[in-house]
Amino acid sequence: RRMHAIEKRIELVKAIGGKNIVKEMELVDLKELKVREEIKNQISRFSKRIKIGFQLGASHLARAWPIANFVKLAKILTKELDCIFVLIGNKKEKFLAEKFKKEYKIGNILDIVGKTNIEELPYVVKKLDILITPDTGTLHLAIALKVKTVSLFALSLPEETGPIQDLHLHKVIFKPEGLKWLAKDRK
Repeated sequence: RRMHAIEKRIELVKAIGGKNIVKEMELVDLKELKVREEIKNQISRFSKRIKIGFQLGASHLARAWPIANFVKLAKILTKELDCIFVLIGNKKEKFLAEKFKKEYKIGNILDIVGKTNIEELPYVVKKLDILITPDTGTLHLAIALKVKTVSLFALSLPEETGPIQDLHLHKVIFKPEGLKWLAKDRK
C-alpha cells in the first residue's frame, strides 16, 4: 500500500519526537473568520438551492478538468436539481470562469473566482452542498470542513494525496491517462 502524503509527514514528525499526532484535519470555528458582508450576502441569496462548487483550476492546467466537462456536468445536473453552481478559484483562473459562463449560458451561476481571500474561502466552501474539484488545496480544505467532494485525479495518485478522512463523504475519480503524459515529460 502506498503511504499518503499526510502519513509520511506524521512519520517524520514522530521520528523527531512528536507525540499525540492525529491525521484528521480540523479548522477553527468559522465564526471567527473575517468574511465580507458582500460574500455572505451572495451565498445567502441561494440558501434554498443546492450549492455545487466547481473549482475550475489547479496548480497546473494539466491537473484541471476540461471546462467542457464542467459545462456538460452542469447541464445534466441542472435538468435534475434546483441548484446553483458556485465557481471558485484564484484571480489567475478568471479566464476559466469566463469560458465556463460563455459555454454554459444558463443563469444559475455564482461566480466568485478571484473575489475571495484566503480567510473567506473556508466560509464559502462550508456553505457548499458538494465540491467538484481536481487535486487542489480547495479539495483539502473541503475535507477538513467535512464538505462532500468529488475529486478528479489525473496527474497525482489519490491514495497519496486524496481524501484521508471521512471517506464516506468523498468520491474519487482517477483517470491515470495524465500520468502517461507526465512520464513523457520527464524523459
